[in-house]
Amino acid sequence: MARIIIAAKDTPVRKAIRAMLIGQGHTIRLAEHGGEAFSALNSEDTDLVISDTHMPVMDGVALSLAAKDQRENLPVLLMTEDPELANTLSALKVFVDGVITKPFSVQALRREVTRLLPIASEAA
Repeated sequence: MARIIIAAKDTPVRKAIRAMLIGQGHTIRLAEHGGEAFSALNSEDTDLVISDTHMPVMDGVALSLAAKDQRENLPVLLMTEDPELANTLSALKVFVDGVITKPFSVQALRREVTRLLPIASEAA
């Protein structure tokens, strides 16, 4: 299955998303902020990045830009609590492959992951 990095400042959020996806057989790497996630991208094979928009060190938008600079076809899914920001980010398809608004359901997250993983396969 896929190797996924989950970057979120809140431990409960990271753990909840991991729990939502781990049952599907994915390998999950947790990161407390975008800087840690970007370091993991440099040292590990990754198929998908799921990132909160607001984090210390490097926010989700900066992480997405850096990830796309490194691997243009790496899918990035951003999470936000702000519906207006979600709409703005959704329009920026150059560096964001998907946006999900919190709170979201297990089904919504799995649907987005399933939609985005073929992008990683095509890039390999």
